[in-house]
This record gives sequence, C-alpha cells and structure tokens, in this order.
Amino acid sequence: LLSAAQVLNHGRVLEDRLRSHHTIILANLGRDISAEEEHYNAAIQHGLAVLAELGETFPVDIDQGVVNKEREKVISIVSQRSVDAILQKRIMDDPIKKAALRFLVIVVRMSYSKNQNLMLVSVMRMVEITMTSGLTPDASFAFASLSFVLYGSGSHPLSDFCSRVALALLQKFDLEHSQCVAFSLFFFVLPYKQPLQSCVDSLRRGYNDGMSVGDVEWALLCLRGAASISLFATERGKTLQEVEKELQRNMETLNAFRRSTFVSEISYAVAALRNLMADTLDDSPDDPTILPEPSQPLHFVVLRMKVCCQMWLTYLFRKYDEAAEIAQGYPDVEASNPFAPAASVINEQFYLGLLACAMQRREGSTKDDISKWRNLAAGVITKFSSWLNDGSAWNFEHKLDLLVAEQAYSDGNLVLAAATYEKAVAC
Repeated sequence: LLSAAQVLNHGRVLEDRLRSHHTIILANLGRDISAEEEHYNAAIQHGLAVLAELGETFPVDIDQGVVNKEREKVISIVSQRSVDAILQKRIMDDPIKKAALRFLVIVVRMSYSKNQNLMLVSVMRMVEITMTSGLTPDASFAFASLSFVLYGSGSHPLSDFCSRVALALLQKFDLEHSQCVAFSLFFFVLPYKQPLQSCVDSLRRGYNDGMSVGDVEWALLCLRGAASISLFATERGKTLQEVEKELQRNMETLNAFRRSTFVSEISYAVAALRNLMADTLDDSPDDPTILPEPSQPLHFVVLRMKVCCQMWLTYLFRKYDEAAEIAQGYPDVEASNPFAPAASVINEQFYLGLLACAMQRREGSTKDDISKWRNLAAGVITKFSSWLNDGSAWNFEHKLDLLVAEQAYSDGNLVLAAATYEKAVAC
C-alpha cells in the first residue's frame, strides 16, 4: 500500500496512477463488509473519484427515477441485438474506457451492500460502455450483472438473454474473469434455471479459478455462494455429516481471510445441520429448533440465512407457533434486499408456504387466521408455478407438488392431496 501511495503521489503516467488507485481500493475492499464501514465507504468514494477522472460521473443522490431512466436506456440498446451480433462487435481499443470498466467492476461489487441504487446504475453504465465502445473481458461481467438486475426486477426473458451473452463472452475471452461471472449468474440467476447442484459445482470452479489468478475477493464470494446453496441442495450420495464437514472447511477458509460476515452466515447453516443430526452428536441441543443468538445487528445476508434456517427447523419439528412468529417478521427480511433473486429466496419461500399450509390446520384458528394463512400459501404457490414455468423442473416441480398437496389437505380435498403427495415423492 505504501508503494501504491508513492506512485499515486509522484506517478506521471496515467496507467501507473490507475494501477495504484486500483491497489488502494482493493485493499479497502478486502475488509469485511460489516466492519470498518468508513473504510468501505471511502473505497466507494475513491472509486467514483477515479471514474470521474476517466469521464464517468454519477449523480450525488441516485433516486429510483434515475435508476428507471438508465434501465430503460440500456434495455432499448440490448433488446435490439442478438447474441451473435453482440459477439461480433469490435474489440475495445480505447484505454480510458477500458480503465473505466475496470473500476466499474469494483464499484459494482462495493456498492451492492452499501448503495444499491449506485450498484444498479453502475451495472447499466458498464453495459452502455460495452455496447458503444466495444468488447473487453469485463463485458462478460457487465452482462452477468445486468442479468442479475433484470431477473430481480421481473424481466426474466431479457435476463435469460443477458446470461447467454455473458457466458458467450466468457468463452470468447478464454474464461477471463470467470469467477466474477460465476458468482453473479450461478448464485443469483441460474439457480432458477438449472439444477441447484450444478450451480454449486460452477461456484466451486469459480472459487478455484479466482484463487488461481489471485482474485481472492471474487473467489471467496463464489465459495460463500456454494456453501449457501449446498445446505438445501445436497448432492447425490452425500450425507449430512459430509455436508457439515465441507461447510466447516469453507468457514475456516473464509475466516482465514477475515470474512466474518460470511463466516456468520455459514455458521447458521452449520448450526441448523447439527440440530438435524442431534441424535448422533454428543453435545446435542435440548431444543433442535434453537439457533445461536447474535450479539449485534446482523448484516442482511446473515439475517436471511438465520431466518431461513429458523423457518426450516421450526417447521420440521412442528414448533408452529414459533415458526408463525418468524414468518410474520419475514416481510421485513425480504425488504432488506428487495431486488436480489438469490438462491436463498427459493428455500425461504418454500418453508414459508409449507408453514402457511400447516397454520390453516391449527386447532383454534379463526376464520380470519385461516384466510390470512391461505392467502399467503396461495401467493407462494403462484411464485413456484411461475418459477417452474420459467425455469428448472428439477428445482421446482417436487416443491410445488408438495405445496399443492399441503394446501389441498388443508382444504379437505383428500383426493388431490394424495395424488400430489405421491407426485412430489416420485419427482
């Protein structure tokens, strides 16, 4: 860092100064996202200052109107092209635009958890630069990020198109930046399109690719993504004990690089697994639905994992009153990151739906209670129907069948319940 600062102060060549800026920003990015917030925010402002020097400026306050305007502009550019047409665009030869893309990649990563409107506009800017100035290896990340953003906002067909463009550009540039693309697509978008187990494999490869080229930040994001998905997508032949051991290894790696937020997130997955294996452990918990209580407010990625595991355990062990209390607070959890379609949402919604079906059958429920839970279950079933129609039958068909069976049983339709229970098991 000292060397980078010296070059920054005395360097006369733009490329040398940009390299120093890059090093200093990455040093701050290497800090954990929940700790030393002033350093993280300073890194974002540093990145924006460099981008302004490169001719890419952003409004001080980015409201939803700015986001919508940029989104409409980029959609109009992208939706008029085919994958082949984009691949045939010329290779970018403008060093200033190349540098801008390089710093935009960093700003997108940094602003995801701190300033989501800035992240959205930065993604749009990356794609706009690519479409107007030519292709670089960073273009694959630009389209992968746009795919993620569009999927979260409900533009699924265009999101699918952008994911295909991203993967094609990745091949065109010999898999350069594969770790960035792997996390953006295989944790956020493709879990809705491909079997979850294949997404875990791709994220593991992203981790290995990133570590092999020294891109620790994106490698660790891939590792965190693989760990998060593997909890609910156990691969054929793996026992819960083997899954727990892998998660423990992942936590050790993340801890070695001081990623305490991700360690906390995965620790809830490990705790949930240990509770499920309680009968085989010497230190089995008295109540298998209890998870560790945090000593401080949780970052939203940790909170989502904790809430998902709590709904899972309280539903499985039939602690319905506790589960209902968790479910009633779920809208606030959902609102903590409203546009992100991460794979965790699938499991959150699944157990929310199962709980809503079970609560309709609770003794002493009023008509209003039953109506409230029935509406919630219907909304979850609608989501899974949409995800099934749009995406992966492997991921969604058996879950949808079980939800339909549970609701049919709550409605007293035993014929439909029996048929769809059988179908869910056979999937």
